Amino acid sequence: MRIKHKLFLPNLVLMLVFMIVVHFVWLPHHIEAERGVMINKETQFVEMLGTALTAGLLSNDVAQLHSTLNRIIKDRKYWHFVTLHNADNIRLFPMTPPEAERVGNLEKFVYEINYESRKIGSLELLVDIDALVMEDVAWIQTLEKIFLGLVLLVSVIATVWQSYWIQQPLTQLQELSAGMGSGNYDTILNYQSSDELGNLVRSFVTMREDIKERESEIHEANENLSQLNQKLEQISNTDTLTNLANRRHFDETLAKEISRHSRQSIPLALIICDIDYFKQYNDTYGHQQGDKCLRQVANSIKKTSARGEDLVARYGGEEFAVILPNTNEEQASKIAEKIRARVHDLDLSHKTSEVSDHVSVSLGFACVIPDSGTTMSDLIEDADRALYRAKREGRNRVRAA
Repeated sequence: MRIKHKLFLPNLVLMLVFMIVVHFVWLPHHIEAERGVMINKETQFVEMLGTALTAGLLSNDVAQLHSTLNRIIKDRKYWHFVTLHNADNIRLFPMTPPEAERVGNLEKFVYEINYESRKIGSLELLVDIDALVMEDVAWIQTLEKIFLGLVLLVSVIATVWQSYWIQQPLTQLQELSAGMGSGNYDTILNYQSSDELGNLVRSFVTMREDIKERESEIHEANENLSQLNQKLEQISNTDTLTNLANRRHFDETLAKEISRHSRQSIPLALIICDIDYFKQYNDTYGHQQGDKCLRQVANSIKKTSARGEDLVARYGGEEFAVILPNTNEEQASKIAEKIRARVHDLDLSHKTSEVSDHVSVSLGFACVIPDSGTTMSDLIEDADRALYRAKREGRNRVRAA
């Protein structure tokens, strides 16, 4: 007997038995149980409705009673023939007798409304419990659960039932797979048969040899690829002239830091720095000297902001930006002033500058404790305005937002 026959016959018998039990024993019992649950739920809801009508009955506010009942009935599509009587058995709702409807099996609910141990009204209605049960049962989900449970049960029982025929080759294949997963390719397979499992075993042996041969090649290729990815990521995040973070890396980092500081409610500072009269510097000393100046200024800023979590980036042209996590306004002001002084101490000649005979920088900074509404643009704009104020007031200085 072929393996497919060994698997098919017991599975078929088990599936038939399971379907009979589900459809003729379990399902009717389940529906009846759901019916009881629905009756309890509707009873509780009717009691709650009676409580809600108490005030209207006490004040004899018919308009309020009608408004409440119409609103409730509109949402309860399986309610029929709802009537409300007062303590004198006078019908308050509806004003005219309800018209007969052709509906299914209805369950009657009667609730006596009492206040301070005296009856002030009664509420009667018929509910189509069967329709509620059918809606709540969620047949599609039930059938899915039945099918999944059936497959699981059949698979477990069939595996135990048929282990006598197929356990040996499957165990050997499992050992081989586990060995291959841990890098051991020396497991010996002794299963000899002309059936499908025998063919599978032989195919596995051939595949094992191929994998063993290529594993070292794949490992080497993965290492090369990993190194290349690291280099590419570093290149994509670095400004080639200054070796600082580039604008892309700056934007990504600032967005992350705003989100992190917002969650932790701690201050975040941003400094924007601009080399004073840099266009005149390029015009006077040439672009090669200008590039050298940019590198020297960048190096000074990076050395000043030496904390591991700080990020110094080339913001654009002759502008630089410094992200200072967990830094308040006083600390940011001191760091900005240190940057200004350190650049000044480079003593780079700039004879066409209108503020100093040496290269100088103007800096603006902003400090916030971000919240959910804080954006990158807000913080950059604040620091940028502070920078332009420093320029307007004479450059070579630090200003806060």
